[in-house]
Amino acid sequence: MSKIDRLCDQLGIKIVPYRKRRRPRQTHARQVMRRIVVKHGDGHLLFVLKAILWSRNNTAELWSETILAVSDIVLDFPEWADARAGDFMAAFDTIELAQIRREAMTGRRFSKRSRIYILLVMALRDALTPEQQGSLL
Repeated sequence: MSKIDRLCDQLGIKIVPYRKRRRPRQTHARQVMRRIVVKHGDGHLLFVLKAILWSRNNTAELWSETILAVSDIVLDFPEWADARAGDFMAAFDTIELAQIRREAMTGRRFSKRSRIYILLVMALRDALTPEQQGSLL
């Protein structure tokens, strides 16, 4: 069992082959998660995956682009991983990642990852109070 498999197992996530249809708490994103761990460590990946899985509505949103966009947000706003981690996780309970991903599918000017990032930052801005937003103001 690889390191990524063990990390995913801790969160109840199963990595399935690309040819198999994904279900909630399943992903095809092994290589993306491996790159995140190499660049940013286990703790960062676990925080990102927990944020996505926080809401039952988002358990099927373990897409590569979504994982990368959430990782980018955590890196851009590191204070959320510290003092505001609970607020950040709770904000995901009010956000439908599937809707954000559908909206990000339109257009070709920017990558899907970038479009998800932008839409997610806007959704987080609406979900967090000004005190919780910190550097988003």
